[in-house]
Amino acid sequence: MNRARRRPSITTWLAIASIVTLVGGLAWLGWLARSDARRASMRVDRGETVTIEYELDDPHEFSTEERAAIAEVARQALPDIRRVLPQAPASIALRVSSAPKDKVAPETGDAADIAQPNIVRYRIDPTRKEGIVAIVRSLLRQTLFHEVHHLVRSAEIIEFTLHDELVLEGLATVFERDYGSVTPPPWGQYAPEVEDWAREILAQPKDASRAMWITRHPDGRRWLGYRAGTFIVDCASRASGKTSLELIYVPAATLVAMCPNLGTPREGDASAPR
Repeated sequence: MNRARRRPSITTWLAIASIVTLVGGLAWLGWLARSDARRASMRVDRGETVTIEYELDDPHEFSTEERAAIAEVARQALPDIRRVLPQAPASIALRVSSAPKDKVAPETGDAADIAQPNIVRYRIDPTRKEGIVAIVRSLLRQTLFHEVHHLVRSAEIIEFTLHDELVLEGLATVFERDYGSVTPPPWGQYAPEVEDWAREILAQPKDASRAMWITRHPDGRRWLGYRAGTFIVDCASRASGKTSLELIYVPAATLVAMCPNLGTPREGDASAPR
């Protein structure tokens, strides 16, 4: 015998909806709690000058000793930077992660870059024999000087060309060398032929390869653009009587023009513009 199906009453529907809402709400609260825990696990040190964060899925779990060294160096460096560079952001977010050896400088075992308005991304190779603590204690301070300088200049001058990059790295390297380092970094040291290197880079198209002319040239020259840029800034500073800090917002073309003879081909200079 066929019987008509009874449809759920409004009360039943309301009860089902309440259960679904309750379950969904509990799941949402659980997700928020896990999310908060994940965010909290990233923030290992928060102070007036620097917040240090670590990648949640980083294959290397930074030890207590490693995190303590990073926090100590960063907390000491940022006030020192701000004393000589008051335009620096009031607080820096330092995002630390491990990296394979092909993603860091082979000379140092670390690397860094920035993201506006106040982020410095710092990468370390955890397989280096000297260890993370030694790398941090010898290099993080000067790295922060270099990268915070980038934050300050890049906030005012947006740079895209090879020539802009040359001056950008030169200014940051001089700042790092003069204020943040006990010994000049290898990319801040140059030989007598550096003027030829500067002229060679300036002769290239403005959209030429950054990696080739700034970091590593195919002929084996290392830190070519950093060293040439450092020379240009030193030259412009001597010629103008202005410190590197006073040149921080000078456009690249203007700063290069301050350096005598760089724009004038020398006899027999095969690298000079034609």
